[in-house]
This record gives sequence, C-alpha cells and structure tokens, in this order.
Amino acid sequence: MKVKALLAAAALAVSTPALAANTKAQDNAAMATVVYVTAKTVCNLSAEEDRTLKGMSTYVIEGSGFSWDEMIGNKTYVGPFLVDHPIYMQAVDRDPIAVGSVCGAVRAMIANNKGFSR
Repeated sequence: MKVKALLAAAALAVSTPALAANTKAQDNAAMATVVYVTAKTVCNLSAEEDRTLKGMSTYVIEGSGFSWDEMIGNKTYVGPFLVDHPIYMQAVDRDPIAVGSVCGAVRAMIANNKGFSR
C-alpha cells in the first residue's frame, strides 16, 4: 500500500506545469527508481533477482548524478515519469496485463545483465 501511495503522490505532483518535464538525467533516475520499486512490489523477485535489479537501478541512478535517498519519494522527478508511463501504476493496482508486461520486461532485463548484482 505504501508503494501505491508513493506512486500516486508522485503522479499528482505533476499537476503544476513547472514540474511537468524532467531532464534526461532526472528521467533516467526516475525510471530506474520506479522500475525497481514496482518490480519489488508486484513481481515476486527472488533474492538474486532483487540484488541484480537493485544493482542495475543503482548504477543508473548514480550514473545520472543522484542517490537512492534523493530518488525515493521524489515527487518532482518520479511524478512526470509516471504520467508518461502509466503502466507502472496499473501494475501496482494489480492489472494482470500491466503486471505481466512489467515483470516480463524486468526478468528479461535481469537475464541479460547478471553482472550487476551488488
């Protein structure tokens, strides 16, 4: 439930036009954050899959100039990403097609990037 509230609050944060656009770095970091949080919530990841995805997400977030602490709960960056990519909110709402799409893509990403485990 906390994840749904976090994602919903972030989506609402974009109601102000000044917050409606991210830089490329902000969008990349937001994407990595949303993918990890959503997958951890709905995909029943194994411990190994979780470590790999967390490592991949950390790599993208830090490579974009941010930290996990800056991104978790960051409505300014995550909100616009969620508006542009509503499938993540649909997955958190347990829409079976969205869950399948998100979890399938995440598992494919993990399978292709085993070296990112931290």
